[in-house]
Amino acid sequence: MPRWPIANQPVRNLPQATPWQVPANHQLMPLPAYLATGVNPQPTKARGVSAEPVSAKFVLPSPESLGVTAHLQPAAPVVDWNAIQARMDRLGVLRYQKDHLPAGGVRVMLLLPTIDRTKAQPVEAQAETEAAAIALALGAGEAWMQKK
Repeated sequence: MPRWPIANQPVRNLPQATPWQVPANHQLMPLPAYLATGVNPQPTKARGVSAEPVSAKFVLPSPESLGVTAHLQPAAPVVDWNAIQARMDRLGVLRYQKDHLPAGGVRVMLLLPTIDRTKAQPVEAQAETEAAAIALALGAGEAWMQKK
């Protein structure tokens, strides 16, 4: 593609190719047939060399085949926390304390009012869940209030 100078630009002289750089009868060397197709052939096997090992596809075993089964936890019973709060209000609970036990389970402690304003009656209950423990504690608190 010839280069034409842009107006008001100096003309740049490029060196010309000399005959010794590119001979007039220059021909490319012929390509082997397998290179001309663009497909590489499989390499030949040499004696004394084993073929590359084919690795087996890794398959992750299922937990059941390993002897691991999922223990389904029973669904927790539905607890009406509004009803529990209403029972606590009826008893006049002064304090509610919940502790998670190291061996598992929950301990609930309620402080109930007495006739003497300087003293309170503690009621404790332990169970596997907070809902069960508070239900036991409220039952014990209601029984104590009826005796009083």
